Amino acid sequence: QETQKKVKEVMSPIHPVLVEDDSINKAIYVMFKEQIRQPMVTRDGKIIGVVNIMDIFPELLEIAGDVCVIG
Repeated sequence: QETQKKVKEVMSPIHPVLVEDDSINKAIYVMFKEQIRQPMVTRDGKIIGVVNIMDIFPELLEIAGDVCVIG
């Protein structure tokens, strides 16, 4: 049986996106502020990928290490 629903009735809204040259800090901020697990990454307005916390995790460890050494 074919459904009469349209895609727009079940789609997820577009969340803020990142551009490929945004900083890791901005990505973390957007992910937590907007509660987005995988924000889209764009180049020239076209989606080229997504980023998630596991992609960023090594950078977070490096930041944490710097804080521990400094602190």
